[in-house]
Amino acid sequence: MSDLILSLNSKILKVTLITNKGEFKGLTKEIPNNICADSRILDVAEFSSFLDEVLSEFVPGNRKNYSLNFLIEPENTYSEFIEMPNTGVEDMEAIVKKAKHQLEGVDLNELYYTLNRLAPFVRHFVGVKKIALENYIEIAQNLKMELKSVIPWNFLLPKYTNALEPSLFIVLGDNETVFSLSEMNNIYFSKGYDRRFKPAELESYVRELANYDKTSLVKKVYLLGKETLKLDDKYELIKISLPNAGLDETHGFESHLLGHYMLDFSEGLLVSPVNMLSLLPMPTTVKTNSSLVYVGAALSVLVLLGGVIYGGIKLSNSTKTEIANNTVGIDNSLNTPNVAGANTAVPSATEPAVSTTEPTKPLEKKDLNIMIENGAGVAGLASKTKLLLEKLGYKVYDIGDAEITGRENTLLKFKKDNIGYKDILKEDLKDKYLDIVVEDDLSADSKYDVLLIVGTKVDDL
Repeated sequence: MSDLILSLNSKILKVTLITNKGEFKGLTKEIPNNICADSRILDVAEFSSFLDEVLSEFVPGNRKNYSLNFLIEPENTYSEFIEMPNTGVEDMEAIVKKAKHQLEGVDLNELYYTLNRLAPFVRHFVGVKKIALENYIEIAQNLKMELKSVIPWNFLLPKYTNALEPSLFIVLGDNETVFSLSEMNNIYFSKGYDRRFKPAELESYVRELANYDKTSLVKKVYLLGKETLKLDDKYELIKISLPNAGLDETHGFESHLLGHYMLDFSEGLLVSPVNMLSLLPMPTTVKTNSSLVYVGAALSVLVLLGGVIYGGIKLSNSTKTEIANNTVGIDNSLNTPNVAGANTAVPSATEPAVSTTEPTKPLEKKDLNIMIENGAGVAGLASKTKLLLEKLGYKVYDIGDAEITGRENTLLKFKKDNIGYKDILKEDLKDKYLDIVVEDDLSADSKYDVLLIVGTKVDDL
């Protein structure tokens, strides 16, 4: 299935596609004033009809071969680091209270949000306006198309550049300038302006933002745009290069190029908080007629309007539970999208996982040969993981550094013949490794049975 990426900015709708031949295809349309104001959808039904006509021109034929992916603007999302004192006890009520304070009066009842742990006493608040997210869900319902993701495009910047250190991102569009601050691969501040900044203004603003509410100062400045800047020697200026960004037909579609690349190559993106669909509540009720189903990207499928829209994300039941436990502050009785679900099937949260391999003898930990790679970029994680696993009775083949660092979750990549160990190994790791993803596509020719790539979300190793 091919990804259609759509964005709405100041009444300008953009739609892009990378064809099966690897060719870029883009379309820009101005939306009538009665449908959209700035980047807000005023009439979802009219917007759906308008988009229906646009897609009929852009991808004539069977739309079941395409999924919808919306890039949303910083004004619809919130992202903050919530740092709490080291008291030895984590008080979620106090964390939420501090998040409210940092958001300066934003009503959390109007958001879907989560507070993910980045470090023992640091939580990452990620939120999206309910009305914005529900509008996209309703549009997908109206078009009877799969809704695969809703992503703040600027959240992709530190993931794409693997920016672990405190960094400032500047994106210069034709009629806008967007600033974002990040650390540990995550955005914690965003601000957009409906104008282009002059070089002198940019240089002044860099100095101001480099000291924004942080003890560790920004040293790296990433720039996406054709301009160049002259900054003080204390800053390292890095130009962001996107695939095919130099082509005439891709000018103005830079955020879409970023989105296409990350959807294709960023492992785990769809089930991370970067995909705003993952902030939706888990399903709580299923009825055969006039049913009320709460939807979330943590489902095997997103079922909306009698099973019309599918989320395109497949997770194990244990992963569903982890995502649900990490999502807080969601009032299921307020503004939650309702769906009519005649003949709707939703996987049960208690349904046991089915192993692809039926073991013929008791599983012994000492028989599992594990390769450990440090994918976090934090010194010592691989060796600490080795000591932990050996203490638990596992055999460690070797340790090393992953080719790409800065990943958040911890990946367990099994040979298909060894997938039966999945639940045992996850159970042993879950208290220390806070976000675990399982795959079963390790080459059968590999010298080890499991590749364990450690991510940044670890607790007190």
